[in-house]
Amino acid sequence: MKLQHLSVIFVIIILPIVIVVSVYTNNLIKVADTKAEYDKILMNSTYDAVRAYQLNTLSNSFASVNESRLRDVKASANTFFNSLASGLSQSGFTKTELNDYVPAILFTLYDGYYIYTPYQNIVSTSSSKAYFSTSKDSSSNLQFDFKPFTYYSCEYKSDSKDFDIIVNYTLDNYISVMGTHKGSYFTTSGYYINPTGISFPGGKTVVISKNGKNITLNPEELGEYISLVDQVYTNTDKTTQARTSHTEPKYYRYINYKEEKYYYDDSPNTNAISYQGVNIFYLQNNNRIYISPELKETLDNYVGSDVSNINNFKDVNYYYYYRNAVDFSNSVYDKLKDINVNTDVVTDTYNKEYNIYVENTKEDTSERETYHAKKSFTNDQAYVFDYNKSENDPETDESNFNNHRIDVIAATIEADLTNAIANFNKYYVSDYSFAMPALSEDDWNKIANNVTVVTFMQGMVIGNYQFYNNYSVVANTKNKEFISKNSIYVQDSGEKAYNGDNDYHSIGCVAYNASNPTSVTGYRNIDYELQKYISVNEDNLKINYYLQPQLADYDCVVTKNNSKFSADDYFEFNDKTIEYTDSSGKTYDVSINEEIRRAYIQALAREKMALSKNMEILNVH
Repeated sequence: MKLQHLSVIFVIIILPIVIVVSVYTNNLIKVADTKAEYDKILMNSTYDAVRAYQLNTLSNSFASVNESRLRDVKASANTFFNSLASGLSQSGFTKTELNDYVPAILFTLYDGYYIYTPYQNIVSTSSSKAYFSTSKDSSSNLQFDFKPFTYYSCEYKSDSKDFDIIVNYTLDNYISVMGTHKGSYFTTSGYYINPTGISFPGGKTVVISKNGKNITLNPEELGEYISLVDQVYTNTDKTTQARTSHTEPKYYRYINYKEEKYYYDDSPNTNAISYQGVNIFYLQNNNRIYISPELKETLDNYVGSDVSNINNFKDVNYYYYYRNAVDFSNSVYDKLKDINVNTDVVTDTYNKEYNIYVENTKEDTSERETYHAKKSFTNDQAYVFDYNKSENDPETDESNFNNHRIDVIAATIEADLTNAIANFNKYYVSDYSFAMPALSEDDWNKIANNVTVVTFMQGMVIGNYQFYNNYSVVANTKNKEFISKNSIYVQDSGEKAYNGDNDYHSIGCVAYNASNPTSVTGYRNIDYELQKYISVNEDNLKINYYLQPQLADYDCVVTKNNSKFSADDYFEFNDKTIEYTDSSGKTYDVSINEEIRRAYIQALAREKMALSKNMEILNVH
């Protein structure tokens, strides 16, 4: 064949194919780039929403109160839409238009969740009277807002065993139980634990015995640095008052009582208008407020001794956590131990499998998850409330109780989200069909164990006849309403120089365990956050300080390379060892230091007890 013929064939046949393939490939690249850009914007906007919630709740003394929680959640949702609109501005989307592409936003809180989605609001009020819409037009009553708060709950019923019980779960081992058992109605709530091996030899001492090991919890000394101002009288007849200049951060001992810290003052300001002869105070907008003799008496009764004596000024919340948890667990054990989750669950949302959208990214469809895979229990394992079964301590992550708790939370949320996103199609008619995407198991575990924000964005055209469909899950690990097992850091006890002359560590730190510290205290992660306030009488001077000024250990807190032990290793009192190479190059096996174990377990119990839910407001929405 002549060269000229080949050239003609190339021009007429091959070149068009090359051009078409090139255009198609470029389109695919543009689609992939657009999707990647939208993924980044969605993730950043979700992070902004979480950060907004953190800032609002950490600076809010009433962060756990229900009305305040909803307000903070709404503010977080507004931040998400503002951030998303800003990120997508180059694509021409406004905040209002984004409602068409966000079928749902999920906010999981300690004992339940809110979902932001459009719904039919047929009720309006005027002059304190309710008026119901009779319009059949779905769009006329359309409203974007949060649906009513929903609990993580499951119902168990058995006629043969004579019970009908509802259990409301939380993000940890706190449960609320109500129903009938053998003809009697009951309702109660508390932390569910295995009380075996827990004893109270006297005073506020707690002894925990497991696997042949003991730890003893005694009243503990807690302290932190604070900067403050005083309200003082400015004349002798006490008719006017003023705020003094701020003090430099100073170390104060404190005890925590019902989510309020009370500080011991070895040099009380007797000129403060609140001073009533008691050298104990709390902070209110960074003002030092000395307590009354009546409140001191309350603290005396709680601690069990005269708290005006510095030797008695020690925190005892851990004691009340275990005392109450043991009493609660013993009281409900007989009512819960016969529940078999393989046969006795009657809640539809738990037993149903859902029609969920799965993106075809894997050739082998058997590898794709279409819904949360519930734990498969043998008949013996199915008695998830029976803590006398082997490996079923409710405080551990791998227990049957905890696996079932996660299943209930995932099933409850999945049912609501599937319905909310599917209903989005009723409000917006388009070429795209909105559907609940399949969340990964890692994401469900994150949701069931943390305060989280989950955002969904769907329906945007990204080219080549494709639509954007993705979600973002971001955990809020720094908040006031929930203490996760990973929220506790450990450090050497006592007062340190304010510039921070030692480090704080994660509980899994092999190096810190290898150092064999002899006196350790655990604090919450939010205690290491920067504190801020404005001193109004000093030309609005911005005051910054740290409650715990120690520096984070880089290898266990930042990179987590040295964080090898898990929370279950601490709670199970096991003999696990980790191979560790120190700075000199020496390699040896490291096991958990018993002083760190005690400090961690005591700190987690203390912080759980100090939460406001123990003031009887949990589960009231």
